Amino acid sequence: ALYQKHRRPMEALLPADRLPAVTETVDGLFDSLRGILHGVFLLGELSPTSLDAVQSYGELFSTKILADKFTSLGIPCRWLDSREIIRTVGGVVDTAKTYANVAAAIDAYPHTSLFIAPGFIASDEQGRVTTLGRGGSDYTASLFAVGVNARLVEIWTDVPGMMTANPKVVPAAVSIPDISYKAALALAENGAKVLYAPTVKPAMEAGIAFSIPNIFDLRNPPLVVCC
Repeated sequence: ALYQKHRRPMEALLPADRLPAVTETVDGLFDSLRGILHGVFLLGELSPTSLDAVQSYGELFSTKILADKFTSLGIPCRWLDSREIIRTVGGVVDTAKTYANVAAAIDAYPHTSLFIAPGFIASDEQGRVTTLGRGGSDYTASLFAVGVNARLVEIWTDVPGMMTANPKVVPAAVSIPDISYKAALALAENGAKVLYAPTVKPAMEAGIAFSIPNIFDLRNPPLVVCC
């Protein structure tokens, strides 16, 4: 069922001549995933390390398919492996090493106009796959933004940014058009789900603004988070 869930969009998105190569890549990922799960079943226990490895595959599948879609459109595109770029030590991102890895990965391909990388995943000091927790994909975007000295991070959501109150409780609540880093961080630390605290901090320290559009309502301007 999981394979078919990915096979259908591959067939819908990709031209017939590109499909065999992508199928081979995705089949290889599924074989790797089956190997991990086989080991889990033999041991009868899902360790945190195995769980992180299993959870990483959703991002690997989707970004591999997406990268090949852009390539099929003639857009110079390169897939980057976040497991080789984002490094953690003791469960915490080593930002200095990560920023250096990001810069090196981008600088290695000066003629590439689009890079696609899986969010949410990294590797620890032993080279084992690890994950970045809630909001991990947005956190990945923030880390990459700092590594390339970007001016803006766009984070697309399915909700209308931040509001003055919970609209389910306060019907008169309205969307906030812009907010400071400090206020956004305070809201994130107190449970607001549009941005998570780890996501805000790297960009805030580098002075990089956030733009947060609602994918289902492009008529309204995005929430802007900046200084």
